[in-house]
Amino acid sequence: MIDSLFRRYYIPKLVIREVRKNESTTVSEIVDGQQIITTVQDFFDNKYSLPKSLADLGDNLAGKFYKDLDTDIKKKFIDKALKFQADKIQNIEIPDNVEHQIIATDIFWRLQQGESLNYMEIAHAQISSLSRNFIVKYSDDLTFDYDEYKPIDENPDKLPFFKLLDVDNDRMKHLQFLARFLLIENEGGYADLSDKKITEFINEHKNIKGIGDYSFEDTKIAIAVRKNLSTFYNIFKNDFMIDENNGIKEFSTEYFIISIYMLIRHLRMFYVLDEKNSRTS
Repeated sequence: MIDSLFRRYYIPKLVIREVRKNESTTVSEIVDGQQIITTVQDFFDNKYSLPKSLADLGDNLAGKFYKDLDTDIKKKFIDKALKFQADKIQNIEIPDNVEHQIIATDIFWRLQQGESLNYMEIAHAQISSLSRNFIVKYSDDLTFDYDEYKPIDENPDKLPFFKLLDVDNDRMKHLQFLARFLLIENEGGYADLSDKKITEFINEHKNIKGIGDYSFEDTKIAIAVRKNLSTFYNIFKNDFMIDENNGIKEFSTEYFIISIYMLIRHLRMFYVLDEKNSRTS
């Protein structure tokens, strides 16, 4: 995308939804195009350098970070080229109107057909699913304030268990783990944990009034998952192997993490555990 931007090639339009917070204030919600915006923002924040494919445009481009670019290059390739076209969706602007939210979600889903979103990213958009709401609330990095209608960069409800994992949340890997733990509890033990089953599980819990509804956390399986993950965290939180930024390197393989979850679940069901003092020495 950055290569196309510098060459002034075609970049897909953004799709924006106008949301009315009150009679005098509206906000623009990105329905499609977040990846484009994030890519540009990350470049401006010097999170990655320009690709080698831009070498033919000049010796001073490939491998350079934004902070290293000459002012003339910034003016020529960015200031003049950084323009995005957008289609604005109107008439679904009421934020607490369930039908409007579902239509916006449906438009997003249809736009992704044939695109490279994985199943969990598409499931994330099913905001009327009660099980989806539980998964997002307790495993996503971000949260959303529906009253103010704005995203919140840090999710205070994210379970501390995820600090143990040497697995980042790119492509919603943490959400996948929580969904699979729910499937295990739903089946009472060994279960089909395939992507297809997760999608079916999330779709089964769609509710016409489900947007912003977190009542799923009161279900038996949701309570069991949270208790098991609390015990999981308490056992390993003081482990000498834990890295503050990367968790425990042994917890980098999905099969192993799920196996440990199954073991802890079994111990909680059939043995007495002192959860306040359950930790490694």
